[in-house]
Amino acid sequence: MINNKTLSEQTYQELSKMILEHKFSPGEKITEEQVAGLLGVSRTTVKKAFTTLVQEEILEDIPRKGVFLKIYTKEEIEENRGCGRLKMYKYNYKFG
Repeated sequence: MINNKTLSEQTYQELSKMILEHKFSPGEKITEEQVAGLLGVSRTTVKKAFTTLVQEEILEDIPRKGVFLKIYTKEEIEENRGCGRLKMYKYNYKFG
């Protein structure tokens, strides 16, 4: 089967899958270099995936600090039930 998705889209999907599978902890810093190395793609490709995940409020880009997996409280998750931006990992979120 031919994959018609761009490398950026495939990277986004793989990174999303890694988040859903709890490969990263909430609040953990995630670097372009780290993901590029894990997936065997360029940092530019990872940056595009990061941009999408930041727009979806799954990742948080903090100026001069880096990109982090966003931390949600139980209340935020309940308030946003059914909202597309949290759909990816809110139901799999583990509360400590």
